[in-house]
Order: sequence, then C-alpha cells, then structure tokens
Amino acid sequence: MQSLINNPMHGLPSAVDHQKVGYYGNAESYNDGYFWDELLEYRVRCRALPNDEEEELLYCFKDYQSAFTFYKKTPTTQELNALILQKEHITRLNRNAFKHIDTPRMVEWPAHFLMRPQGSTAFIITFLRLTTPQEKRMFLQQFVAN
Repeated sequence: MQSLINNPMHGLPSAVDHQKVGYYGNAESYNDGYFWDELLEYRVRCRALPNDEEEELLYCFKDYQSAFTFYKKTPTTQELNALILQKEHITRLNRNAFKHIDTPRMVEWPAHFLMRPQGSTAFIITFLRLTTPQEKRMFLQQFVAN
C-alpha cells in the first residue's frame, strides 16, 4: 500500500460521473467486499486543525492524481480513500459461510483496493460455484492481499 501512496502514476481509474463527485452521501460500509463495479469518487479526509481530533473535513476528487496531490500537500490529511459502487457483493457470515447480496451499495475503502478486480458479477459467479470452504478461501485470498 505504501508504494501506491508514494507513486501516483499507476493508472487508477477516474470517477464514472465527474458531475456527481462531491454529491454522494455517506458510504453504507467501510472496507467491505472483495470486488468493485464503479468508482464514484476519491475522498481525502482531513482534520479541521492540526490537533483537532473532533472535526473532520472531507474533500472529493474525480481522479487519483488530484486526490494524491492534495493528500501530499495538505498537512492535516488522514486518509486517501475511494468511494465505490458494488452492484452486488458477497458477505461473510462466518469463517466458512458466505451469502450473495444482489442489492447495490456504496463502500468506502483505501484507494489501493482498486487494484482488486473490477466487475463483481463474474467473480461472484465463480466464487459461488466453488464447493468447499477451502476453495472459497483460496479464491478470495488472491484478492485480499491488495
């Protein structure tokens, strides 16, 4: 992850609709899911003042380069995240049980998670065809390292 933060020239996508950047509400979930369908915006969280732990400001960007530049130049930044849309997703019920959810949701997660596969439907179909818990864990482990 640190190499991604230090090297913005890695080809991460731009927001799917530049006109909507900054107008999305709160994410329904944080750091959840394995796959993504659309990038909605990049988000940089900052403290209002250097020692202010209470008030947080949110800045939204259409592309990673702009978010990265702001992140590096602003001393009170805390996180550089991506707000993504998952048209469907898998949720983990316990160590060996997963459930397919076909309701879209917005998730905020670290920008480097965009290195995971885009297009959740194909990956979910593959995942659901696996029969043993070991196969499912091995399939997911190839993506969660990012």
